[in-house]
Amino acid sequence: MFRKLLAATYFAPFAIAAVVAIAGALLALFGALAGLESVTAFGKSAAALGAIGFFGWLFLLMTPVGQIVLELLESPKAPAQRKAAAGKKENE
Repeated sequence: MFRKLLAATYFAPFAIAAVVAIAGALLALFGALAGLESVTAFGKSAAALGAIGFFGWLFLLMTPVGQIVLELLESPKAPAQRKAAAGKKENE
């Protein structure tokens, strides 16, 4: 349960930022084709904020904190479970 929540908080900002960036780019394109300057400007702003959010989150996850979260997601067992499994092996 906790691992799924952690994975969602790890990957959800990528998806949200990518959707905002793509939708903003499409909105800017539509506004430019239709000749609507305000729609084009809003689309450009949304695309820029989505791209900044995407790459900002990517940069944040490359820091040591992001690496710790990634280790927690990839580890097959929690630390307490690993200790218990190691204790059982020693007792046998």
